[in-house]
Amino acid sequence: MSRIAFGSLKFKLIAFFLVVALIPVGVVSYLSFSKARTALEQSELGLLRSAAERTGRAIEQYLQTSVINVKVLSETGTVISVFKLFAFEAKSRINSGDDPAIIDSANNEQVVGAIASLFSRWLHLYEPEAYKDLLMVVGADNGYIVYTGMKMGDNRSSLASKALNNSPLAGLWQKVWETKKPVVSDFCMYEPALCPAAFIGVPVLDERGAFCGMLVLRLGHEKIDNLVRAVGEIGTTGDAFLVGEDLVMRSNSRRADSALLQEKRNTAATRESVAGKSGIGELLNENGELMLNAWTPVGLRAAPELGADFDWGVVVQITSTEAFIPVTSLKNWVLCVTFGVGVLAALTALLLARNVAGPIVALTKQAEDISAGDLSVTVSEGNRRDEIGSLSRSFAGMVENLKTQIQKILEGVNVLAESASEISATVSQLGIGATRTSSAVAETSSTVEQVKLSAKTVSEKAKQVAAMSGAAVTVSESGMDATRRTLLGMNTIKEHMDSVAQTVIKLSDQSQAVGEIIATVKDLADQSNLLAVNASIEAARAGDSGKGFTVVAQEIKSLSDQSKEAAIQIRSILDETQKWISAVVTAAEQGSEAVRIGVEESALAGKSIEQLSNSVTSSAQAVTTIDAASEQQVAGVDQVGSAMVNIEQAMHQNLDGISQLEAAARRLEELGVELKRLVQAYRV
Repeated sequence: MSRIAFGSLKFKLIAFFLVVALIPVGVVSYLSFSKARTALEQSELGLLRSAAERTGRAIEQYLQTSVINVKVLSETGTVISVFKLFAFEAKSRINSGDDPAIIDSANNEQVVGAIASLFSRWLHLYEPEAYKDLLMVVGADNGYIVYTGMKMGDNRSSLASKALNNSPLAGLWQKVWETKKPVVSDFCMYEPALCPAAFIGVPVLDERGAFCGMLVLRLGHEKIDNLVRAVGEIGTTGDAFLVGEDLVMRSNSRRADSALLQEKRNTAATRESVAGKSGIGELLNENGELMLNAWTPVGLRAAPELGADFDWGVVVQITSTEAFIPVTSLKNWVLCVTFGVGVLAALTALLLARNVAGPIVALTKQAEDISAGDLSVTVSEGNRRDEIGSLSRSFAGMVENLKTQIQKILEGVNVLAESASEISATVSQLGIGATRTSSAVAETSSTVEQVKLSAKTVSEKAKQVAAMSGAAVTVSESGMDATRRTLLGMNTIKEHMDSVAQTVIKLSDQSQAVGEIIATVKDLADQSNLLAVNASIEAARAGDSGKGFTVVAQEIKSLSDQSKEAAIQIRSILDETQKWISAVVTAAEQGSEAVRIGVEESALAGKSIEQLSNSVTSSAQAVTTIDAASEQQVAGVDQVGSAMVNIEQAMHQNLDGISQLEAAARRLEELGVELKRLVQAYRV
């Protein structure tokens, strides 16, 4: 397969087919992939949301069921009777100073045995996996554990003891004793049992509704873990867990068996869930791994029958990589389809390019041979009925017509070359005769031209002298007028200078008057200042009644100071003005003297210019006479010169025509030779 050159027709056809085929496929594939990815993502997030909500409801139902079970047990006659007995004996022991928690004496062995049997059967009947123990708590302000089914370290202990003082069991007793309603506590590390535990406390009331004590169910974490791990549809990398409001795990997750009360999950999903919000989204976990998350609160605080003052958050998550495995498969399938379509389009384009561009390449090679002068090529017309076949047939006809025309042109060029040689020889002989005649006429014309130039020179000089004489007369007259106007102007200036001097003298007198006024203003300011001082003294003597007058005195003093300063400034300005007035008076006197001298010199200049004007007028009349005679002489010489110029121009035109004819004959001869050479380059 031949190499496909960039920019060739084959390359363009292949590129066109690839673009036309791949763009629609690419657009459709991208839209399909985007919609499928969105649908799969929403489906996965929906499954996660459903799993989280189911887990939250299951945990809430489990706790509600547990509360109901304990409440039913607390309402049985046996439990009420035992609590009444224990409460009475505890109160008696408190009054006698004994430990109220130790009440299982020989007198109560039968009662203790009955309650132990009841508790044992109940624990194994309902949730042996999660119900760890039943506790009986009696007392008043301080609760006392008087009996436990499992006989752990908390049996016969006071809730005010060091081991239980800060335990959730102590807080549970306080809430149940105050509200007389069931209460559920959060998971915490329970020291007597050495394991995490949550508690359900239910009040035990007698027939009259009086509080006898609290029946407590200790819950283990196994049931909660199983409910969380029972979540399906979360794949191999999925995980589900509970978190408390402190973001610490309240269950062991699928991927961490010891996370309860140990591991903290501080993510956007956990924070949203414990804040009472539900949601779904693609977020980063603590390790920076992209996960699909669904979160929801369990709703413990919102369930009044639980009496809980806390809530848990359920988080279900799975890695985006696993969740989007179908999307990845779809993407690979779309890429394979797109690649297959591209390969098919490329093969189709290549076949079409060979079918279309092959004949065109052959015609191009033949056209290159013809352009090099080889008309002996044979163009194959072919049997194609399409546009390529029509092009081949038209190209073959063009080559045949070109061969015929070149042969005819070659014959005409030979005849043209012979005729051009004969014309060139004849024109050369005619040019020699015309050149000789032109030389004689040129010599005669040159002589006449020299005479003409001499006459013109004399006439022009006479005209110049006449013009200069006329200009001199005009200038002398203008000088006379200017001198008269200058004399009048100098007299006017002298009068104005005298007026200016008188005005300046008057201005100097006025300046002295202003100075006297300023002195008066200064005296007034001094008197006002003295008056203000006296007024201030009188106001001070007047005491409080003279305070207003003191202000007026101060203002008068301020105005007098300002008037005094203004008078000083005006005096300074007036002194400067008087200096300038003196300088102006001196300059006016000097100007008047200079004007007087100018008037005298202008009168003398007027007399001299008048004498010069008379002399120039006489010279101008003589030059005018000479100019008239020179013009007549120049007119006669012009007529002779014009005749010779006309003859010389005619000869030059004849010579130019002969030169052009000779040049045309040479070009015609050269053209014939060139055409013959060009035509001979073709091989017919």
